[in-house]
Amino acid sequence: MRTVGNTMPSLGLLGLAAILRDSGFAVAVVDAPSRNLGYAAALAELESFGPDAVGMTAFTPSVFNAAKMAGLVKERLSGVPVVLGGPHVSALPADTLARFTDFDLGVVGEGDDAVAPVFRALLDGGDPGAIPGIALRRGGAVAETPRAAPIRDLDRLPHPAWDLLPAFPARYRPAAHTYRRLPAAIMFTARGCPESCVFCDRSVFGNAVRGFSAEYVVDEMESLVRRWGIKDLTIYDDIFPLFKPRLLRVCELIRQRGLDLTWSCNSRVNFADPETLRAMRAAGCWQIGYGIESGDQEILDRIVKRTRLEDIERAVRMTEEAGIRTKGFFMIGLPGETPETIRRTISFARRLPLSDYQTCFFTPLPGTAVRAGLSRWGALDDDWRKMNLLTPVFVPNGLTRGDLVARAARSYWAFYLRPRIVWRYLARVRRPEHLTQLFRGGVALLVSLLAARRRRVAPAPGQDLQ
Repeated sequence: MRTVGNTMPSLGLLGLAAILRDSGFAVAVVDAPSRNLGYAAALAELESFGPDAVGMTAFTPSVFNAAKMAGLVKERLSGVPVVLGGPHVSALPADTLARFTDFDLGVVGEGDDAVAPVFRALLDGGDPGAIPGIALRRGGAVAETPRAAPIRDLDRLPHPAWDLLPAFPARYRPAAHTYRRLPAAIMFTARGCPESCVFCDRSVFGNAVRGFSAEYVVDEMESLVRRWGIKDLTIYDDIFPLFKPRLLRVCELIRQRGLDLTWSCNSRVNFADPETLRAMRAAGCWQIGYGIESGDQEILDRIVKRTRLEDIERAVRMTEEAGIRTKGFFMIGLPGETPETIRRTISFARRLPLSDYQTCFFTPLPGTAVRAGLSRWGALDDDWRKMNLLTPVFVPNGLTRGDLVARAARSYWAFYLRPRIVWRYLARVRRPEHLTQLFRGGVALLVSLLAARRRRVAPAPGQDLQ
């Protein structure tokens, strides 16, 4: 799934492309979603490369698009095997291959150590069934090999193959207002999450938390700055400050190497402390996103968020006081949600000194723990196509889809149409491009809110005035 206005590529594909190239394969990347390529254009690029095998990645709502593309590959490139990786097949390997027969096999979980052996086996007539972390067909059924152990030494992996993208970085940018300057890029510095939030899908990386070393991280940053002219980075880790000594070392190295770089990241409120925030601000961090989810403590406890409302408020205030903007991520339609709990959430978001606000619909994706016993709390539409966080697929008891959509739209108006927020955005205008950026974000939000009312979907992430 991509947020509106986001044209950044799949880092997973770029990482696997780098591994394949280092293993002696000739590799091309056709990043159709980022470049807004239709099926015909994407297929034409594949044909011009003349591949012996094709690999794809897919989240749950995009697996149908990937399956359609796989079918076209089978029609036009006879005999070319198609491999699927990513979160959806990792969560439901047997169901995915059974439902979509144009995928020849699936890579389950981390694919770094599997990708070269898989393609070598496919091209040389070997047996991929001997490779860990594979789902494939055997005798009319789908068989799975044991999952590979999590990669501990992430530093042995190559940096993403940015050079395989046409016109990088000029053609690529994150969602509107999620960056400070252009050109911009994204990166991961760790894998896995130690938390137990029941709505989170950990099918690929699991709970085993591992990080690239500080030197590896800053080497990648430096390459993006020196080679590609990148000026802003969005770090996509679930909790970038998780390893405090590493974080402090990253901040120190950014300053030592004189990198002209601004960056933002995600964190949890329990990792906010004055020393960490000072170091991050000094090294160019301008925004931290916190997963707040709800303003109702009972709901937070039900989804095993393991945070208290007072801790959230403390962390947000501390971050803003350190000179770093804060963005709050919320959900509407969580188990046990009522009109009153939604009101509390909107009120809580307004009370916090947040700079930015984003909400989505609670979406129990395949592979998440929350799906067990969910029926007691409401009705689930288990259509994979709709699981994009923008469409209410779960409706709590006592509410309707229309209720959820109306309250999501109302929450944006309630947060952003306040003098404090409007003034903060106007105060950011220093150069003409800032005004353009602000205008684009405002128009996007307005269009999104109007579309939400017509189509009963939520305002799209990335379309708010971030």
